Amino acid sequence: MFIAKLFPKQNIRIVQKIVLLVNSIFILIVLFLPPYIFTYLSISNIITLLTLVMYVFYVFYKANVSHEFNNRYIAISLSLLILLVALQVLSFLNIYAVNKTILDLTIFSFVLSMSLIFASQFSDVFNSTVTLKDKAESQQYDLEIKNNEITASIQYAKQLQSTILPTKEEISKQFDNYFIYYQAKDIVSGDFYWMEEKDGLIHFAVADCTGHGVPGAMVSFVCSNVLSQIVIDENISSPEKILDRARELVIRRFSTSETSLNDGMDISIGFYDPNTKTLNWAGANNPLYIVRKQTSEIIEIKGNKQPIGRYAAEKKPFTLHQLIMEKGDRIYLFSDGYIDQFGGPKGKKFKTKQFKDLIVAMQQDPISEQEKLLEETFNNWKGDKFQIDDVSVCGLEF
Repeated sequence: MFIAKLFPKQNIRIVQKIVLLVNSIFILIVLFLPPYIFTYLSISNIITLLTLVMYVFYVFYKANVSHEFNNRYIAISLSLLILLVALQVLSFLNIYAVNKTILDLTIFSFVLSMSLIFASQFSDVFNSTVTLKDKAESQQYDLEIKNNEITASIQYAKQLQSTILPTKEEISKQFDNYFIYYQAKDIVSGDFYWMEEKDGLIHFAVADCTGHGVPGAMVSFVCSNVLSQIVIDENISSPEKILDRARELVIRRFSTSETSLNDGMDISIGFYDPNTKTLNWAGANNPLYIVRKQTSEIIEIKGNKQPIGRYAAEKKPFTLHQLIMEKGDRIYLFSDGYIDQFGGPKGKKFKTKQFKDLIVAMQQDPISEQEKLLEETFNNWKGDKFQIDDVSVCGLEF
């Protein structure tokens, strides 16, 4: 067992089991049978002992040639073992009277050499552990540096993304009462909200681009710039025509001679004419909620069931919806991140009905305070679960 523990790779398990079995049998014979029987077995004991010694020599030899251990200590132990066996045989055969002190010293030296092998093994394991620890710490340090670099890059991307979003000052110039609840799943978002004023018409939108995080943010850059180009440079103002044109440009920009991406956006977009009090609106997959003044009923206008981007089905023109807005009327534009969030006591989605109930319940509060109510409800619903998507909800009061 000692040899097996010291040299596990060189040890032959079947031999180890046979030796253990034979030794167990001899021990039982000595303990439970008369002494004369044990005397008859003395020759077989010697043969067994010699066989065991030869096996130990074999294990030592294999350990020595494997170069896994300190060869110097192996050679010393092997020499001492040979000397010890020779002295024991000479003494047993009465060929030479071995001095007990010499025999004890030889045994002690052999045990000491084995201890040195153990110490050498321990030292090798310890040094390997230290090396692995240093390597792991070095890798962790490198990962931390790279992680910090990536995080810094994403934080800068967030600053860049903020340049395509209208500021509070810009929105306040067009609407006295409003809120925007904008919560990215990651540092940057695939959702964006947009506003442009052209020829007295106030254009606004909330869009949900393909993906989230950095990929979604990159798509949002393209889509936001497309909307501004259509309104400012191409002088297209009607929402359904903006969406028709945006589909063409988005498909073109995500298509090259080598690759063709299926990225795009779902969007709720409209413009308000303060002079005629008219709201013109169109949607790609996303709806519009309207709550008239002093009512608790949601009027839902559904968008066309097709995205801005590549679409397997036949592409159809988007539909225009026109409404006259009264002072105090409110509208809500949003992505699907709020509705699709898992949470609550059963870990289910928030869903559209509960979202509508929340919008109705908030009508007793000023619209400027509704962002806080939406945030508190969302966080309470989400609990300790992960946010699964970017969240955007925009409320405007006329």
